Amino acid sequence: MEDRKIMVKAATDSLEDFEQLAIKAKEIGATHVFISALPHSRWQWELDLNDPYSNWGMPMVYLFKLYLPEELHEFYPEPEEAQNNLNQLAAQYEILQKYGLSYALLLTEPFWFPNEVYRAHPTWRGPRIDHPRRSRNLYYSPCIDNPEVLELYRKSMEEICKVVPIDYMFIKSNDAGAGVCWSTGLYAGRNGPTSCRERDMGDRIVGFLNAIKQGAADAGVDCILDFNANMDLKENERVLDMVWPFAPDGVYINGRDNKGNPGKISVGNITSTNSTPVSPVLDIPDVMRVAVQLSEIWNREASALFCGVPSTKLSEVYSVIGRFIENPASDYVSAITLVKALAADLVGEEHANDLFDLWRQIGLAFDDIDHLRVSISMHGTIHQRWLTRPLVAFPDRLEPEERDYYRKYQFQARTEEHANDLMDMQGLDVIRGFSGTFLATSTLEMAEGHFQKAITLAENINEEGATEYAQSLEGLAIRLRACVCMLRNAINTARFQRYLDSYDPENPPIQKNDWPTPGDYRSVEIQNIIRAEIENTEDLISLIRGREHEVLWLTETKEEEDIFIYGPDIVELLDKKIDIMFKYFRESDELFETGNI
Repeated sequence: MEDRKIMVKAATDSLEDFEQLAIKAKEIGATHVFISALPHSRWQWELDLNDPYSNWGMPMVYLFKLYLPEELHEFYPEPEEAQNNLNQLAAQYEILQKYGLSYALLLTEPFWFPNEVYRAHPTWRGPRIDHPRRSRNLYYSPCIDNPEVLELYRKSMEEICKVVPIDYMFIKSNDAGAGVCWSTGLYAGRNGPTSCRERDMGDRIVGFLNAIKQGAADAGVDCILDFNANMDLKENERVLDMVWPFAPDGVYINGRDNKGNPGKISVGNITSTNSTPVSPVLDIPDVMRVAVQLSEIWNREASALFCGVPSTKLSEVYSVIGRFIENPASDYVSAITLVKALAADLVGEEHANDLFDLWRQIGLAFDDIDHLRVSISMHGTIHQRWLTRPLVAFPDRLEPEERDYYRKYQFQARTEEHANDLMDMQGLDVIRGFSGTFLATSTLEMAEGHFQKAITLAENINEEGATEYAQSLEGLAIRLRACVCMLRNAINTARFQRYLDSYDPENPPIQKNDWPTPGDYRSVEIQNIIRAEIENTEDLISLIRGREHEVLWLTETKEEEDIFIYGPDIVELLDKKIDIMFKYFRESDELFETGNI
């Protein structure tokens, strides 16, 4: 394992923050640091603000986002974007050189071109890569069987490597705005130009990677390429899984090189920025799960270990990774012992057990949330704007100003009827019906219970402890309380939609004058849910007002807000949500028979 590359990725918001990442990477014994998040390519969304799919690709990095060949300049609204991004890479690389670290790059390729490119160059049009249920327009990746397209990639890689010698490049495909011709993993189904339909997939992928590798070589750089099109919850790309024997040296395809050696192993999340089970809450330390994950994968054969940590502020997570690298724990008990020793060093033996249990409770909460198998925080809390969106019986009755403030940031491409459905998340019915709602909300309530225990432990250690880390737990307790608000929001939202689904507009309730009668129990339950979410929103406001950026991941300006992130005016929008819910509170009486007692 001595020659294994150790790579770290985290979301940073400035060069100063990136340098903190480099310092932490050096301290823990890492060899590489991934490029940090570049500015979102907002022009992609602005091509059609009603289409959320182009929004999805804005944070992704691809070669032409770093160097735009002259042949493409006239087709891109902001051709200067690539040069600005390359300048940022150069500044980050200068920092890495100070600490003797190498540069790694995470790409999404082959990434889609604006349609004007294909109108001018029809033979460049490759597969349709958008998701039919999540897009309003058609998006196509370039055909990587076309020699002219391959030359664009070779040239871009050469020019990038002249500025920044990239040592390791991980390329993910068939997702998030990228796709390969005639691959089985394309969202729109296996498709592409008829001209390359019969070409061998191995020749296609190897030709593409050879072009990129040649570009690096032309700049004097020997770059390792790691290409993968498999992803969670999708069927593996069986054809691509068989291509690795034909890979050139220094290339991994779907996890193996040409000798069958395995590629990377991962801990944490290395493909998303600041994405956790409780997004957008910042800096919740997942110490226990990271240690256990490391113990489970450490002894696997692998050329590289990817470590994804949400931010540079999670010093305890970096510490556990560093201690593990220095003295690997290959079993659960050893991993637990390592975490216990770290707790003692941070708060002293007197409070070590409590800190250990605090981290354990956070890990248990995260496990509970992950049992839902989809990212509720991303798909619901953020993409469907659950936090700022009012729970009202008839959302189609809202005035434009009562709807537009959340609707335009909602990841919903189908009809407005689908957009009104709180549980329609990216074309998925993640939580639906009595049983589904019961199981999901019960699971989230279990997670809430673990967070409540963690809050008590954090406050006790903070009150009694004297170390710097103990004092920092006051802020963690506040962020954990925000996590509880996120879970309660998800619970209330799921239960609310469950009652909306049981309403039959073809047979509205008859409000009889019988007396005394309790009415339909659902009329009481739904008003209690509305009241509970209003109070939950008020709790969140009191937690974050005046320290929004300390608790939540938010943009600096309103103009930067998109489907992945809330804006800085979130308190104002939460207040607006409460006002709207009170305004339309009585409309819930139309759903079910009310009591007459």
